[in-house]
Amino acid sequence: MPTPISRVPTASTASLTSSAKSWAEGFNFGSATAVRRLDVPRTQAPTTGPEAVQRAYALYQSWEDNDLGSVRLLKTSVGTQTVYALHTTTDGDDGYLELFNAQGKLLSSGTTGFDPAGKRNVRWDATPGAVREQVAPKDRSPSIEAFFSSIDAAKKSTSASGATLTVQELRDTTKNLVGEELTTRSVDGFENAALLRVLADAPSKLTSSSRGYGEQLAQLYGDSNPNSLSKLTRRALGTGSAWTKKAELAGAAVSAAGAPPGMAAMTSLSQRTWNQLPAQVVPLTRTEAQKVLRDAGASSAEAKAAVDALADAKGTVYGGRSFEQGLDWVPKTKGVVLFGVSADGRALKALNVPSVSAAPAGAVPREVIKGLLGVDREVEIAGRQAVAGGERFDLRWRPPSGGVIEAKLTVPANGDEATLSGVTLPPPLEPMLAQNLEGRLKTVLGTDRKVIGWVGRDDAQGVALVVAHQPAGGGAATLSTVRIAMGGASASVTPRPLGTGDVALARDLAAVIARGYAPTLVSDPSIEPAAKLEVALRTAWVQPGDLEATDPLDSAVGFDPATERAQFMLGSVWGDNAVFVTFGKNGSVRVEDFN
Repeated sequence: MPTPISRVPTASTASLTSSAKSWAEGFNFGSATAVRRLDVPRTQAPTTGPEAVQRAYALYQSWEDNDLGSVRLLKTSVGTQTVYALHTTTDGDDGYLELFNAQGKLLSSGTTGFDPAGKRNVRWDATPGAVREQVAPKDRSPSIEAFFSSIDAAKKSTSASGATLTVQELRDTTKNLVGEELTTRSVDGFENAALLRVLADAPSKLTSSSRGYGEQLAQLYGDSNPNSLSKLTRRALGTGSAWTKKAELAGAAVSAAGAPPGMAAMTSLSQRTWNQLPAQVVPLTRTEAQKVLRDAGASSAEAKAAVDALADAKGTVYGGRSFEQGLDWVPKTKGVVLFGVSADGRALKALNVPSVSAAPAGAVPREVIKGLLGVDREVEIAGRQAVAGGERFDLRWRPPSGGVIEAKLTVPANGDEATLSGVTLPPPLEPMLAQNLEGRLKTVLGTDRKVIGWVGRDDAQGVALVVAHQPAGGGAATLSTVRIAMGGASASVTPRPLGTGDVALARDLAAVIARGYAPTLVSDPSIEPAAKLEVALRTAWVQPGDLEATDPLDSAVGFDPATERAQFMLGSVWGDNAVFVTFGKNGSVRVEDFN
């Protein structure tokens, strides 16, 4: 039975922390009736209590938004003092607990659950707030690790602003969360949780303005329920120059209920108007927004007028890129997109600027790369500077398979051969989904697995993917169907043999696997950066139709029609090297290279 609150020693005989912990140890957080007695109504919980409690609630709400459990805010009296108890369930027996006093001081935190004998208990943290590492871990993904590393660097007393986190520093660090990927959300739920953790953690040392900026971002990215949009309009921005005729302005009235429109509403407006999706969306100052439009071909006057048309004087402006999701799941970049939200949050506008051809200055690096590597791809010039004896270009490529390829090209003025350095490649697979699938496979199969590729589609029951995976330490690969239920709370994993009607599926999957395998041919640190870039430029654009179905009688790596269903070759990966992907009828997968 829970310890009656009236029997807990008051603050006059014991510290409030000890009293609150004693109360929590006797309270049954698993009892719906007990919780309901103290539960703050869900509509009021986000704005109940001091700011520290509200920020912590927002962090734990992200746990619920990610379909990992539910969050409740309880308000009770311990002795004569008010205590707020923030409790979050998980998909198991454990729960996460934080206790606050009436002023918002975090008294203690820990994990609720059961001891080995089956008795309900609380495992208290040595340091209050440590349980947040379970909710928003700092090492969940490379983007989140980079984000927290940047936060830690910005908080050092030796940083430009000292130990405080300024708006500019927070803007710079959050670029790690937004990343370079074209996805339907600029950040995923776990990345938004990382931002909410910085806002909630006491040692974050945010200034009032940087906290406001962070809260603006969290509201933008945490918006999972789009506002109702009505009165949609669409027109050319202007009738004057070719640029204003090409750019289009869309608008919609926003429902009064709920918070100001966020990413979900922006996505809805863009999709309904242009059948395009926004990505990498961030808040912009009006000066920054004007520069984005000037870079997209507008004159200074046109850029200012366009930004003024997006939002009223006290409204907010956001900017990103737009893309189109193809049937093959490969995003196609379409151009620049800006959004404007009116000061009262009741009007949302979007400006779509289709991409323009590369400026003539881009022709020089492109031709140099073509001469060096024998590969011709459209390239962006992110930076250009004079160096001793020549010129250096910061180059970017955006392959349809996602991510960004970067390199530095140095072109000597005396005509010597150009050199490449600083080559960075995107992950071969989308990291968060790969990690998610590996976790699902381990849960069902009981062993660590490494995912090497997948294809699939959303359907009414959730997400169904055909996944190629192998033991984490290496070994034979195989196929499984991973079906993730709506909301992501559960998944099933079943073996996936290949029938005669699965050759097209095998070809699609072979393209993904071959693209991911190709960089291993040049992974040795001693290999020149030019080789790494060559392989990336040759393979990151590969589509299923680019693979060659091999003849069983003429296979360089062998093919047994009795047991194997299909084999595909990706040629000229690096020089004469080719990658072969072979699928067995039983769902086995062979991946190998041959020169």
